[in-house]
Amino acid sequence: AFIMLAPGGCLVYSTCSLAPEENDEVAARLAAKYGEQVRYDPPDLASAPPGSESSRFGISILPDEAGGAGPLYVCRIRKLAAE
Repeated sequence: AFIMLAPGGCLVYSTCSLAPEENDEVAARLAAKYGEQVRYDPPDLASAPPGSESSRFGISILPDEAGGAGPLYVCRIRKLAAE
């Protein structure tokens, strides 16, 4: 999906897992592969549901603290123009 994304566009990567290897580690591999083209929009915890925690690249919603919602991981990625 990132390859097809136009410069300036963004995509949301989301899973129903709390496992780091399915969440932040995937985001880290994208940054390692595409370098300066990848920017992560920081999560806004003020507008997130209760029971949310920020992570390195995204936000996790914890079911035990969010009234049964989740688990959920969300990361918003923006593609910059290639240099």
